[in-house]
Amino acid sequence: MKKNLFCLCAAIMLLCGCENGNQDKVIELDTPVELETKTESEDEIVGMETSFEKESTLDILTDTDILLSVKSANANSLELEICNKSPDKIFWSSWFVIEKERNGKWYQQQIKLPEEIVWIDILGYLEKEDTTIINENWSGKYPNISEGKYRIIKSFFFDERNQDERIYVACEFSIE
Repeated sequence: MKKNLFCLCAAIMLLCGCENGNQDKVIELDTPVELETKTESEDEIVGMETSFEKESTLDILTDTDILLSVKSANANSLELEICNKSPDKIFWSSWFVIEKERNGKWYQQQIKLPEEIVWIDILGYLEKEDTTIINENWSGKYPNISEGKYRIIKSFFFDERNQDERIYVACEFSIE
């Protein structure tokens, strides 16, 4: 009896929670509308393959106390040195983007991810006035990296509990 009463109460709560207090507005259009999907993090693009390169939209900081330099690079990975000249500890995740320069503009590279993928997001940190080297491997994510001028973009934040307030820093490199 208690089990049936619990199920009934749960069902009533679900139905009440699904009620829409604001009535949805329907607008009829004479012409079709194209919707654009913007993604800024890897977890939003799982199972998708972009069929084009799009112009960079990230706001890259150039005047920052976080310095990046590429120690070595090839078509599958690179070694990236991170130097923290800021007065604070900095944090970063495994997120990065690769962009290619064409005619003086930067374009995000085509991304290819398998439908079944597991993300392991590791939080890295660096004390003030410290330096470290990390390896970024993109062989499965960016299969079409060829000769040219590229940049890697990493996001950094200053509070590990508030990762929404992040800055983007880039470092250029070449594949020959």
